[in-house]
Amino acid sequence: MRRVFTLIVALLTATTLYAQEPYTVYCTITGECAAHNPRATIGTVAIDYGQQDLRNNDLADSSGRRLKFQSMVGAANYLATYGWELHDSYTSFSPSILESRMHDKIVTVWILKKSITSPEEITEGIFTR
Repeated sequence: MRRVFTLIVALLTATTLYAQEPYTVYCTITGECAAHNPRATIGTVAIDYGQQDLRNNDLADSSGRRLKFQSMVGAANYLATYGWELHDSYTSFSPSILESRMHDKIVTVWILKKSITSPEEITEGIFTR
């Protein structure tokens, strides 16, 4: 009887340890600034960590106010406090459909990664609006 109990406990422990194996998840943060003034602040930064509804994905504080950042580095530093780290980045140019070049944008996308053990940890500490 004792052997059976020990075997059950060992199997449960092994299953629990396997379930808590860390794995890597990714998200993107996207910021835009005016192409005619690259020194302009990024402003709001949108996050995509695979959620279905991307309409309300601007980073916000716990009370729901949109967070504004001077640069993408500020946004990355903010997310680093929740365990995210830079994986890759790219920049693209978004021309305006208007005659004026004043509405052209530079779009910067940073891909971040984080090691987690449960899906709930993906959005831990992150609020969006």
